[in-house]
Amino acid sequence: MVFLDESSKDERTLIRRYGRAPSGIDPVLRVSLNRGVRYSILPAMTIDGYIAVRAVEGSIDGAEFFDFVVNDVVCLLLRDPLL
Repeated sequence: MVFLDESSKDERTLIRRYGRAPSGIDPVLRVSLNRGVRYSILPAMTIDGYIAVRAVEGSIDGAEFFDFVVNDVVCLLLRDPLL
């Protein structure tokens, strides 16, 4: 079995959406509205670990996902069927 996942990272990924403040004081949130560069990561995992990974700048579309599966995952499994 091979499991595929997609993750992404930009400058706002770790920003909290809700804050806390003492009673009677409004919480102040200062963040940059600029998202910066977005990176998408496609890993292929088995029980034994990662077998293929692709990181791209921007978002993943259907053609990029298909290319990853065919050229990275399937070709790797055809070359080494013991994975």
